[in-house]
Order: sequence, then structure tokens, then C-alpha cells
Amino acid sequence: PQQDYVIRLKQAVRADGHEALDFPNVLESDPAFLAFVNTLDIIVVWGVAKAKRLKDMGAKHVLIMERGYLGDRNAWVSLGWDDLNGQANFYNKYVAADRWDKYWRYQMKPWKTDGDNVLICGQVITDQSLSDCDDYKTWLRDTCNILISRGENVVFRRHPLETEDYGILDVYVSQDKDIYADLNRCKAMVAWSSTTSVVAAYNGIPSFVFSKYAMTNEVSSNDLSKIVTPDREDWGRKLAYTQWNLD
Repeated sequence: PQQDYVIRLKQAVRADGHEALDFPNVLESDPAFLAFVNTLDIIVVWGVAKAKRLKDMGAKHVLIMERGYLGDRNAWVSLGWDDLNGQANFYNKYVAADRWDKYWRYQMKPWKTDGDNVLICGQVITDQSLSDCDDYKTWLRDTCNILISRGENVVFRRHPLETEDYGILDVYVSQDKDIYADLNRCKAMVAWSSTTSVVAAYNGIPSFVFSKYAMTNEVSSNDLSKIVTPDREDWGRKLAYTQWNLD
């Protein structure tokens, strides 16, 4: 599916009268490519790891394609400049509400006021979204202990792509394959910066995030003693202009 979006974006760039060059199997260490990188106005890549390497080589601007945040993440692709998630520039501060109204606004659920537990969503330990977390395993353990000390029933959900041990967490580990089942049972969810917090906020589940680059900072709490349920309209309006479908 990634290639479909690359092709469509390339067609759009050319339709606007710009030159678009293909580098399908480029060897990044090739001296000829290294010399060519800083002559390009924009490089488009899938994934932040490759983008960071290109920036280190001298690329001026890198447009990063990644999976979207809302809805079917295979049907929407995010497009952010020069970094990932909250570190990217989406140029969406003053966008209209047309996309939010068309696709997302009217399916958003009201904030929940019930639930049996607090759900902690694990992330891939080597993922770039944890770049501002000094010690993720320690943060996980400390967060679990704080919530337990406050009498919360804590449930931990592993990231489906993480095979490494998260460390000893004295909490119940969910075995449910359906994340919505876990979210529906909880009164709040916790993550460092997981995009699951976007799903939670959209579905009315209060969330706690601790990265300054999390996509839900505007509508989440970073204080485990305080649940927040703010208005989500401005957040949604801007979020709708971070992701794109094929059309």
C-alpha cells in the first residue's frame, strides 16, 4: 500500500509543474548520491529513520510519509516535514475545519465517565517516538507503581510488534488481541507518546501522555493525579490536516 501513495504523490507533484525524480534502490553510501542530496529541494521518504539519515547527509527538507493517526491507518498516510509526530511540521495551525467536519467530527465519541481500570499501552522500545524518554523500562515500572499506590487497577498492553521483555511489571497483562476491547473497559489510558492515545482521545477515553511530542498533548494530561477532558474541536481540526487518503 505504501507504493500506491508514493506514486500518487509523485503524480501530483508533476501535475503541479515540478520535476520529480525516482530513487527506488539507491545506495545511501554511494558518493554520487551523497553529492546529489544537497542539490535537491525536497526528498520524500517513508519512515523517519531514513529521513534522519538524509538530513545528516545534508538534505534541505524531507517530507516523511508514515501511517495516519485516525481511522484505517492503512488507508491514510501522514505527511510531515523533517521529523515524526509532534516533532514534524504539518503546517496545519490555521487550517479550515472542512476535513474534520467531512471525515471525523461527527463520529467522535463523548468523554467517558466510567471504566474499571487504567490501561497502559506499551511501545516498541527502539521506536523513534521514544527518543525523548531517557529510560523507557524505568518509566513504565515507575508509572505502574504510582498508579497502584493510588489504588488503581492497572492493565498493561504489550505492543504487538515488540518481542523484548519490558521488565518486571507487577500488573495484569492483557491478552486481548483487540485494542478496542481493552480501551472500552478502561477509564483512562497511559502512554509515553503512542498513537493509541489519538485513538483513545477520539473515542472519548481520557489519556495521559508524557512526551512533549505526543500527538495528543493538547487533549491529554501529563499528571497522573489529574484526568482532563478538554474540548477537542481545535485538536481535531488540525489533526485532520496531518493525514491524507489517495484522493
